[in-house]
Amino acid sequence: MPNLSLLDAVKLIQRGIRNYITNRPLVVSFEVTLSCNCNCRHCNLGGIIKDEKQLKPDDYARLSRLLNPPVVQISGGEPLLRKDIVDVVKAIKQSKGVPYLIFCTNGTLLNEDAYLQLHEAGVTSFQYRLISLMNDMMNSDDDQVYINAWSERFRS
Repeated sequence: MPNLSLLDAVKLIQRGIRNYITNRPLVVSFEVTLSCNCNCRHCNLGGIIKDEKQLKPDDYARLSRLLNPPVVQISGGEPLLRKDIVDVVKAIKQSKGVPYLIFCTNGTLLNEDAYLQLHEAGVTSFQYRLISLMNDMMNSDDDQVYINAWSERFRS
C-alpha cells in the first residue's frame, strides 16, 4: 500500500487537530455487517445472518459527513461478504474526503481483484485479522487447507 500523499497527510493532521480541540471523534469504526465466514473463539460473531438489515452506502456517507473523522475503519463481521462493499467505501471516502480509511478483514475472501477495487475506491490500508486463521486452524481437522489458503494470499 503506498504512503499517504503530502496533501492527504496534511488533511489528516488538520482534521485530527480540529476534532481533538472540538471534542469530536478522531476515529469512527463502521461494522458494515455482522455476518462472518469464520467462527473464531474470541468473537461473538460468526456465520451468515440471513436477511440482515444493513445500512446503505448513502447512510455511511451521511454519517461520515456528520461525524467528519480523520480516520474511518470498516470492519464487521467480514465486510467482504457485502456485495456492495466497494460502494460503501466510495460513499465514505467521497462524503467529505476522509483522509485515512482502514479496511479490516480476515482475508479469506480477499483476492487481487477485490484488493484493487477497494484500493481504487479509497482504502488507505488493509488490516488482516490473523487470529481468525489461527482459530480456524485449531478447530480444523485439516490444518493444511488453511495453511495453503493463506500461503496463496501472501504470495500474490
